[in-house]
Amino acid sequence: HSNFILIPMMLEALQQINFDEAIQQALSAGNYTACIRLLYLKSLKTLSEKNLINWQINKTNAAYIQELEVPAIRVPFESLTQYFEKVYYGNERSEKHDVDAMNEKFLKLQEQL
Repeated sequence: HSNFILIPMMLEALQQINFDEAIQQALSAGNYTACIRLLYLKSLKTLSEKNLINWQINKTNAAYIQELEVPAIRVPFESLTQYFEKVYYGNERSEKHDVDAMNEKFLKLQEQL
């Protein structure tokens, strides 16, 4: 993962990231894995801002899924999480179509919020 854009993971930093700008920069650089990670972090920030999850640096993705009690939100977030984990932690190179698929899942989550 040496080509990743490093993103501080403290809550204050999460709140200060301009995700749209960072995603565009990563996209322009062809760093599709970073785009996918940024989209996932953006979803966590959104859920945290809406008080649907309690974001903490040491929490697992599964813990966030469990916190979401409303199926209309939990189901699309679970799908987003599974895709993120597959692409981010998988050993395959990410492509533009992976970013498009992740963005589609992000938009489905946004529709429910």
